[in-house]
Amino acid sequence: MGKRSLLIAFAVILLSSNAYGADGTGHTHEFGCRLLASETRLPSDKIEAVKVGECSGAIDAVFMLRRALDHSIRFCPPPRVAFGQNVKIVVKYLDDHPEQMNDDFTLLVVRAFNQVWPCPNAN
Repeated sequence: MGKRSLLIAFAVILLSSNAYGADGTGHTHEFGCRLLASETRLPSDKIEAVKVGECSGAIDAVFMLRRALDHSIRFCPPPRVAFGQNVKIVVKYLDDHPEQMNDDFTLLVVRAFNQVWPCPNAN
């Protein structure tokens, strides 16, 4: 996929965060992400399952499109990332930065990954 296609895909993801009437903030995705990060609790109904899917999809999309990000916010994860590590990083970031919970969730995910996996020589 070309760089232009990746940028278009990323823009679509950003714009579609409101597809179901949600505001797309940290508050919107917090419950689903906590549920996804939980090692003991499973979704108990369809609504919870959808919330888990929304969180997972948003995090996975940012992770997969990382190379299309501007160099100033790009993150550089290790070659192998353990299953579930991504969502735990995001949940920890939400816990550590409650003042940012009204920010766009996609941006919160980028900030979380950039904090944990900064790229060498990133300015």
